Amino acid sequence: KFKTPMSQNNKLFIDENGNEIDIPLDGSLGLLATGYKGLMAWRAKRQHEGYDVVSIKKKEWEEFVAKEEQKRQFYANKRKEKQEQENKKKDK
Repeated sequence: KFKTPMSQNNKLFIDENGNEIDIPLDGSLGLLATGYKGLMAWRAKRQHEGYDVVSIKKKEWEEFVAKEEQKRQFYANKRKEKQEQENKKKDK
């Protein structure tokens, strides 16, 4: 069984022999296999280390939205140019 106190040396898990287990910042499959406690320990470690997932994902989302807006503008301009060319042909 694992205990999950946040100790002063950033060890989050203590195994059945009393050995402290360090939680990798990137996580691990074994940690995920421990279930809820492992997930909570990993999140606590990331939070303790200042890794703010919400800010990172928000920035990624804003970059994605900006790229999509650029694409939208590009294709809107292309449609406008095509329409103008068609109008010029009709006027002739």
